[in-house]
Amino acid sequence: MSSPLFPLRAIGLASLLACGVAHAQASGSGVQVYGVIDAAVGSFKDAGGARSSQLSSGNMTTNFFGFKGREDLGGGLYASFTLESYFRGDTGAAGRYNGDGFFSRASNLGLGGQWGQVSLGRVGTPLFLHTLVYNPFGGSFAFSPAIRNTFQSTGRVAGDSAWNNALGYRTPNLHGFTGTLLYGLKESARGPNASAALQYTGKAVSIGLVGQKVEVPFTSGDQTAWQWGGSYDFGPAKVYGQYHRVRTSGTATAAADTRDGIAQLGVSVPAGAGHLLASWSQARTSGALHIERTFATVGYDYRLSRRTDVYAMLMGDRRTAVSSGSTFALGIRHAF
Repeated sequence: MSSPLFPLRAIGLASLLACGVAHAQASGSGVQVYGVIDAAVGSFKDAGGARSSQLSSGNMTTNFFGFKGREDLGGGLYASFTLESYFRGDTGAAGRYNGDGFFSRASNLGLGGQWGQVSLGRVGTPLFLHTLVYNPFGGSFAFSPAIRNTFQSTGRVAGDSAWNNALGYRTPNLHGFTGTLLYGLKESARGPNASAALQYTGKAVSIGLVGQKVEVPFTSGDQTAWQWGGSYDFGPAKVYGQYHRVRTSGTATAAADTRDGIAQLGVSVPAGAGHLLASWSQARTSGALHIERTFATVGYDYRLSRRTDVYAMLMGDRRTAVSSGSTFALGIRHAF
């Protein structure tokens, strides 16, 4: 049963939002409300797992909604904030999983100008952003071979796609070059985390290099990772490539004292109102464990409008010493 105070709370929240927007307009700043909802139905089976028919959400883009604002402070200086929250569209539950923080996608305050921008709070990691940019399936945790082999429960890189208690800096664009620094402060017995990235983006070519060292996910030891990525758009197609090296040392986990090499190749081909997409990624683990995992995905993403698309995806999954997996799904995604 809903609380009798809910209508009053809703009216109060609406009033606060209305006042905030009115103030923003009066002061020459703006507040945006935006997000993505994505749903798919299909047959899913990871390597070594059981097959299931599912209506799932967040397959091509993890569902989220957000609030973003910016205020012009004069002299080229501005203040900004970002608050972004994940949700599960198939059940209506908050977060990516039970216990996920409410604003776990982003929760930060920034100050910027011609010299770049500083952000404080929960900030997305350069490694995740580079992995997303340099593969044709973007940030798809369900279908992107690069994301599957790098992050999620099937991936080799520790730590989330964003860090808590972080101080970030991004340079301005200098003739196509941008740099990013991210530092997760040590607020407990473990830490700090640190990352740095350099990227060049031209008309057809983009190249990026990123490295990070993390302690926070572990009770002991650490993990270092670096990745280079690139893309080239030559008109008839856009090609992508990535290579990662990951080293995990002294951690109290099954992956302790292992080394990983992760490669990805992909292509996106314009076709009608959409794109044909294909990607292959292989992760090889050596040291204390010897595991090889390969994902391959082909699909078609069709634009119904600027904000809505439908897609069909087929993914294969092979892993050492277990049965192979395969997934087929049809979905729709809408940005607002």
